[in-house]
Order: sequence, then C-alpha cells, then structure tokens
Amino acid sequence: MAKRPIVTAAALLVALGGGSGCTVVKPVVCTFATPWQFVESAVDSRELDEDDRADDEAERLPTACVCLAAPIVIPIRIVERMVTGCIGGFCTGLVSDLNVLVGNSERPAKNLLEAWRTNARTPSEAE
Repeated sequence: MAKRPIVTAAALLVALGGGSGCTVVKPVVCTFATPWQFVESAVDSRELDEDDRADDEAERLPTACVCLAAPIVIPIRIVERMVTGCIGGFCTGLVSDLNVLVGNSERPAKNLLEAWRTNARTPSEAE
C-alpha cells in the first residue's frame, strides 16, 4: 500500500520532466514577474518632456490624498497583478506545454516571463 503514492509521485515527476513544465513553472514565475513589469512600465511612462510636464502639473492629486491612499492602493494593485500573472501564466503555460507536445515549439522556455504569451512558433519561424 505504501508503494502506490511513491509510484504516483515518480510518474508525475517523469511526466513533468519529460515536457517543458510550463504548466507548473510559468504561473510561479509570472506571479512575481508581472508586478515587476507593471512597475517598470509605470516608471518608464513617467519620463515626460517639458510640454507634457506642464499638463501633468495641472492633473496632479493633492499630496495629502496620495499619502492617504498609497498605502492601501499600491499593495492591492500589486496583489491584483500577482493574481493576474499567476492565472495568465497557468493558462498560457498549459498551452505552451501542448505546443511542446505537438511539436509547435522549438524553445519550451520562450516567453516564460510574459504571462500572456505562449511559446508557439510564428508562421515565419515554421518555414
């Protein structure tokens, strides 16, 4: 009776090791990569030229409102991005594993950090 869980665990490890493992790995990676990408894009979008700064000054929130809302809104937004990254990573990881099984991908880890992209070959790569 004790051999059954060991055999099941060994079969699961062989199945995961034989494929790309994106269904298991990609949700975990995207859980932490997606919020980081969101922060990077927010920082990159803040680089404004002089004309944009004048318009931006008029639309700024008062400092008191930002100080009161930031400790609540920022962690909620990060958690939301983590959940979105995990769900997107799971869905596209499953599709990526199917692409590996049917031979539609040469690089199993392609787009591992992108929650909404699979490792499928584009038509130009397929030729």
